[in-house]
Amino acid sequence: MKTGSNQQASRQRHPIRAALLASPMPIAAPAAAQQARGDEAAQSVIVVTASKRDQGALDLPASVALYGGEDLAARRVEQVEQIAQITPNLEVAEFSDGQYRLIYRGVGATGTSDNQNFSTAIDSVVVPYGRAYRQLDLAQVEVLRGPQGTLYGRNTNAGVINLVTNDGRNGAPAEVAASYGSGETFGARAALGGELGESGFFVRAAGRYEKTDGFVTNVTLDREDAHRNENGTGRLTIGYESGDWLARLAFTYDEYDGLSDDLVPTASPRESIAPDIGTSDGRMILPVLTLKRSGPVDLTSVTAFASTRRNLVASAVVSPVLIGQFDSYDSFSQELRASGAGADIEWVAGLYYLHETNSFRSTMTFAPLDLVLLDQNQDRTTDAAAVFGELSYDVSSNWRVTMGGRFAVERQDVDYVKAAGASQQNARNTYRTFQPKLALSYLLGGEGQVYASVNRGFRAGSVFIGNSGTRDVAYEPENSWQYEVGYKQRFANGAAGFEAAVFYIDWSDLQVQRSVITGTEPFTIATIVDNATSARSWGAEAALDWQAAPGLDLSLRGGFTDARYREYEPGPDLSYADNRIELVPEYSLTASASYAVADSFELGADLTHNGPMYFDAANSSRQDGYVVFDARIAWRAGPVRLAVVGRNLFDEDYAVRGLVNAGSTYAHFAPPRSVTVEAALTF
Repeated sequence: MKTGSNQQASRQRHPIRAALLASPMPIAAPAAAQQARGDEAAQSVIVVTASKRDQGALDLPASVALYGGEDLAARRVEQVEQIAQITPNLEVAEFSDGQYRLIYRGVGATGTSDNQNFSTAIDSVVVPYGRAYRQLDLAQVEVLRGPQGTLYGRNTNAGVINLVTNDGRNGAPAEVAASYGSGETFGARAALGGELGESGFFVRAAGRYEKTDGFVTNVTLDREDAHRNENGTGRLTIGYESGDWLARLAFTYDEYDGLSDDLVPTASPRESIAPDIGTSDGRMILPVLTLKRSGPVDLTSVTAFASTRRNLVASAVVSPVLIGQFDSYDSFSQELRASGAGADIEWVAGLYYLHETNSFRSTMTFAPLDLVLLDQNQDRTTDAAAVFGELSYDVSSNWRVTMGGRFAVERQDVDYVKAAGASQQNARNTYRTFQPKLALSYLLGGEGQVYASVNRGFRAGSVFIGNSGTRDVAYEPENSWQYEVGYKQRFANGAAGFEAAVFYIDWSDLQVQRSVITGTEPFTIATIVDNATSARSWGAEAALDWQAAPGLDLSLRGGFTDARYREYEPGPDLSYADNRIELVPEYSLTASASYAVADSFELGADLTHNGPMYFDAANSSRQDGYVVFDARIAWRAGPVRLAVVGRNLFDEDYAVRGLVNAGSTYAHFAPPRSVTVEAALTF
């Protein structure tokens, strides 16, 4: 793409600037590792693949955060919630069995568990897996913030976290590691493989395992392992690349099994009073076949099948009632796309098809008598098809316009039974939507840009059998418009960078998932889904990074969000208008520092301050702001690396999600202070 001679020359001289420009922290590995790998490897981590064509972050008129896989591994950032902790305005609400909901700029806080607003993708394939998937052998993590409907379609109102895996072609080393830490936590991981000589074939295998007793004690049953968990992940990638052709098959497997007793009174964090301990288990299988032919027009085919299972039996906390949720997804998707570039233009266009089946069963059992109080089930089949495209055109050497759109049709067929012995009912809904995107950029001589954008987000409605009594089982689609103005620029010959954005989001028919009390003798609760008439969110975020000296990197990142319901009447004579949307902190601020001496020593720390937030739409229960301090130190001698990582070293008690019941709040708390020691061998 022609961008003017000065800008083009700058990109050639400083290939890493484009990535750093949009990154709230350096995306490459620690300085020592960068020096060891050289410029070629450094360039390999700056390409943004989530845009479904290779682009530098500088070219994206959007808010993007990039994190290098080696740097994340050094910081032991292994879970999505840890990514959220260091990303402005991105939050995670976690459930009893590790299911999570990603929240960005207030979008996703109220979302349903089966229709996420902020999706997680593995190599650009969105998976229907709400479990907190552990990151394994990654090249980089790309956080695309804001609606991504043009390229990703459904359930991406808030954005996409794209996990880019090592596949054996990027020179990633082989490594084995073992760790032990607080909470009787033991972990091990390994990765090996690469290119097989000059044959064109490549292979990469990776695996990880973790077992922990957790940090919750059940004081009623005198159990110190009430949140015990065992989980593992494996991936095998094989492929062939020759000339313009690429074929790659990646198979990912993830599994967990444990106890789910971590909904505790806020007055006694990590001390459960439940009369029973719940259980949880699940797994994900994800094979992905990618075929690509490069040329004047790149042609790509991505075929994926995702199969997930989830079983949860959780205590109702204050009564001997066990709540069961059992669901499964089988999802087949096929995407065909073409992309290309000319003197002044870059474009991508494609077709997409999805066939997905989902089975869900919800139960409530009075444990002392083994009496079934509720037994519901539903089977849903979804067929969706879409055509999409996006184009960037350089109007002049400084001005660029980006436009795109996605037209999609989605049909759902649902068979459901609301109670044991009740007759089966069915529903069919068809949703048609167009999701446009428009952005205008002013390019700052190769060192940055100022941009303004508008995007439309869409999330399909559906049927939720938990909607009790006379409440309609169906809920409506959700629509949003997001407006953003941003600025990105590098300074000091690329050693420092600053980015900032302001945004406004306008929702209609906001989907709200909430818990309600359905009985007192015995105490029972239910989850329902309905729609708020409208809501809005506005705010800002900024990030500053600076390589102050060789090996010394400093960064400061912050965000502010004011997300509120405009019209929401969940019951007669009850209005939540102008209430803050739950689970959205008012602000967040993170300061980070790292120092590395080549091949010998690494030291780093992150200090995060999150503002207050409410646990419920009524704004009746509020959590004050809190500070989290993490630190790490590592020694390296040749291929051996020994690291000590501390998390939440101030031992703050803070919750990531809460349930309000008759004036009392029960919450899922983040882990307390923890220290982990890891030994790794690279070869």
